[in-house]
Amino acid sequence: MPRQRIDQLGAAGLNTDVEPTLLPPTAWTFAENVVTRDGSLHSAPGQFKLLDLKIRPRYHTAFLEKGTPVVIASDGAEIRAYKMDGTEENILPDAAKPWTQSRVTFTILNGVLVVNSETDGPFFWAGLGTKLAPLPGWDATWRCKGIFAFRYYLVAIAMTEAGKYYSHKIRWSNSAEEGAVPTEWVAALSNDAGDD
Repeated sequence: MPRQRIDQLGAAGLNTDVEPTLLPPTAWTFAENVVTRDGSLHSAPGQFKLLDLKIRPRYHTAFLEKGTPVVIASDGAEIRAYKMDGTEENILPDAAKPWTQSRVTFTILNGVLVVNSETDGPFFWAGLGTKLAPLPGWDATWRCKGIFAFRYYLVAIAMTEAGKYYSHKIRWSNSAEEGAVPTEWVAALSNDAGDD
């Protein structure tokens, strides 16, 4: 590739139809993990809007709920489920009481969406037409920075327990059956939950 100014990279656009050797040096034939100058998303033929969002989607994930594609979006205080036809549901446990503004993480365990609010705790979602429900077995005084699925377990990282923050503490649940969430988080002889 000939040397060129960095601000000229891709100036000729993205072209995947012409043999790369026949393109000018400023044309791209492949792009991955790039951000446009204005931060917007572009498709090859132009821009198009998928959904009208009622909140700023600072945290979001895609989820396939019984064959229906759903976008779950949160601004840290509210959380909504958007179907591709534009309809949406507020899935907060209590729609009249938003969460304390904080980081929200998502994971999918055994086909169940799990949502964690850093200040309000972890919840799971049973699907369209339902609200988020607290994870069973989770102590009401615990909080975590993030929650992730690993095999049949949920793993919570950077725990806060009884008001004290443990930056390196992790806690994992007991294993859950397909289509279910775990029920225990405290290690016992009768389960495979634990912490470190």
